[in-house]
Amino acid sequence: MGILTVVRPYLKSLLTGGALLLVVFYVISGRQLAFYFTPGVARDLHQHNDPRPGKNTLTLSTPVSLSLLLPTLGASLPPWNFRSPQPAIFQNPRPHTPSTTASGGSPGGFSHTNPEDIVLISKDSSMVSQLHDMGRRSMHLNTTCFKDVLLNATYKGTERGRFFHSKVYNIAYCKVPKVGSTFWTLLFTTLDNGVDFGKKLLEKKRSSLHAGRYTFSSSFMYVKSAKVATILPTRDPYSRLFSAYIDKSYLPIRLNTNYAVLSIQNKSLCATDVSFQEFLHWILNEAKVGKSLDQHWAPIYSICGSCEVNAQYIVKQETFTNDIGVVLQKLNVSSEKYNFIMHTLDGKRIQSFLPGIVATILERSSGAEISRCMPWLEVTRRIWRSFQIQGYIREDRGYPQDTFESIQNSSDPSLVSDIILAEIFKYTLSSEERKMQRENALRKAYDGVSKDVVDVIKDLYSVDFSIYGYSNIPPNER
Repeated sequence: MGILTVVRPYLKSLLTGGALLLVVFYVISGRQLAFYFTPGVARDLHQHNDPRPGKNTLTLSTPVSLSLLLPTLGASLPPWNFRSPQPAIFQNPRPHTPSTTASGGSPGGFSHTNPEDIVLISKDSSMVSQLHDMGRRSMHLNTTCFKDVLLNATYKGTERGRFFHSKVYNIAYCKVPKVGSTFWTLLFTTLDNGVDFGKKLLEKKRSSLHAGRYTFSSSFMYVKSAKVATILPTRDPYSRLFSAYIDKSYLPIRLNTNYAVLSIQNKSLCATDVSFQEFLHWILNEAKVGKSLDQHWAPIYSICGSCEVNAQYIVKQETFTNDIGVVLQKLNVSSEKYNFIMHTLDGKRIQSFLPGIVATILERSSGAEISRCMPWLEVTRRIWRSFQIQGYIREDRGYPQDTFESIQNSSDPSLVSDIILAEIFKYTLSSEERKMQRENALRKAYDGVSKDVVDVIKDLYSVDFSIYGYSNIPPNER
């Protein structure tokens, strides 16, 4: 009785101290020691963290109050929040069942991922970082859209672009010109119809590839109403505008664009020499008077309805290969499809697509309207220069006029492709060199653009700059 009388005043403090010791043991030993003293708590926790097959493997994803774990001892303590472990992202609780291709052929892939699944992805830290970056992009877009950024948009055009919808993986994509749209067509063909169909597509000219009819073609209204998880491709507006200029004005593909830029009504005159400044000034004036812009240079938000669809993946042109890899792994595509798609991107992309690009340019420029204004050698010179701007041919490699003169009487476009590819693979640039060469070309292009034009670009493309997280500082000032 004497001991009890002495201890009683300190009993509450002793119990409190014991509770704190249990917390310390929990943090240090990861539940292996401390909660052996409280079996009920240990059992409850391990039910959520049992790593054995067939058990729920998710870790605690929310803070746990000590007063909830130890209701008796903790009654007199303020809530103590444990630092919760990171949610497990590598487990794939349920196996995916094979699904037939959209074309009705044999199984060529797996069904799309259910929303509650945690997808198996590489444990490589760079992949985890890329996955988190993807999440941040989508969150930034949704947060910015929630602020009603469209209310202050200068461009009010609402001409939605084409959408793709994979029936096999239940994933949609907004087709945006000048952001890898040719490759995306190949990717969705492979996803829904298999690798063999993808290989056949590589053999087609770019013009016929974009004009094709596909089983995965969809619409903005369907994708929006069905809330299909959607891939939104993006690109720095400054870079996208320069790419559009090279593709649709500098190269002799769409001479009508140059006639419009130069306000030439008489088509007997030649309109082959348009500066980048003139091209930009024309676009901005078209928007100013309320005309709808061509989708090759219209703001991306106006093409995709970016704030209206279920944007799950923001794929940037600047990190294209890495982003594609993350999306494919999230979709759990078969190894055959994954390897084919990534192999096409990884160092072989130019070899796969260059012949079709060259063939399209030469075909378009062979008509009387262009050929009388631009000799064949000048056409090939511009093709050569365009691949230098894109970082494929070294900047210091001059145009081999003698070599091209030796084949100019041939109608076989593959001869031109072979010369260019031989140059690319003989004097290969590293990825860093390619990047630097592209950036230098972009900076040089904007050196010739007036401040007034740049200011209007900032205004016209303000929503794209904002929701996709791009700087509106022009490339030559960065």
